[in-house]
Amino acid sequence: MERRVELKLNGGDISGAVRVPASEDVIAPMSTETLEELRKEHPPEHQDAHFPSKECFGPPSPPVTTEELIWRKHLLDGKVPDDVCPALYGASLIALLKKTRGVRLIAVGNTLRRLAGKIVSKRVMEATGKLVRPQQLGHGTRGGAGAAVHSTRAFLSGPTGCQTLLKLDFRNAFNSVHRGRLLEETQKFLPEIYPFIFQMYRSPTNLIYGEHVIPYARGDQQGGPLSPLLFCLLTRNLSKLLQSPFIVWYLDEATLGGDFELVSRDFQTIVEIGASLDLELNTSKCEVCCLWRYSYPTASYTPENEAPLPWRNISGQEDPNATWNYSLSRSDPSGPR
Repeated sequence: MERRVELKLNGGDISGAVRVPASEDVIAPMSTETLEELRKEHPPEHQDAHFPSKECFGPPSPPVTTEELIWRKHLLDGKVPDDVCPALYGASLIALLKKTRGVRLIAVGNTLRRLAGKIVSKRVMEATGKLVRPQQLGHGTRGGAGAAVHSTRAFLSGPTGCQTLLKLDFRNAFNSVHRGRLLEETQKFLPEIYPFIFQMYRSPTNLIYGEHVIPYARGDQQGGPLSPLLFCLLTRNLSKLLQSPFIVWYLDEATLGGDFELVSRDFQTIVEIGASLDLELNTSKCEVCCLWRYSYPTASYTPENEAPLPWRNISGQEDPNATWNYSLSRSDPSGPR
């Protein structure tokens, strides 16, 4: 612990140094079980993930030095030699034990790649914010998390009379999204950064865990600052298809509010279109809240091997007599209140 605190202080991270002694995180043992957990977090390449070959972009680039890599913009222009890419775009993994089971991974990416990612993110932050707002507040919106919280409170207490509030969370979202769709959205909306993003995602990269190498062929790349930006681009069209009067996304967490019928249809839209993006809802972290004056839907249905989402009243207490469902059948006006 002393060594970790010292490293934080030497790096100028005072806040991080203070958090180290108070942290309850425990590094997972380097074992076969931990390795298997990490592999589950990084599924294999998607069957239809076919990208243009490198020949489409001209002859191979000659070897370059680190100085040339930075000053000649090889990174940002997507001209890094192929033999450098696996090391440049890979990452080292640290596994922390979760209190509830499983492991939480931390990916440490290459410094040059992270610096280039920050430059790119800064350049397009304003444009990205305009593209994804008002539904998505996870990137390009200053104080987006606070805005999401305050707008939710205002909607619940406002004259609109919110009847249903649905909170959604996606399972392993950043590691599972479809890279082909991600590249398509980047080329469509932010073509100026596409060469850099294409170079990062056109081939599988390696995650290093001890002596083991985990191929990384799906999802946003770990260990870099561009993941929020790319995830927001990927889910932009989905978020703008929704019709509920209240819609707030913060990265992979979405909140919908309004009439039960509208929220029901939007839920089904998210399930169906999300599947085409390789996004799957994590039902154990999804909730439905309602105001005391609104009827619960009486019909319920859940897919095989899935538990129903818990109904909670506005105070956060679960109602054991009511359930949410995937089919979201029409509620019975005469149902329980």
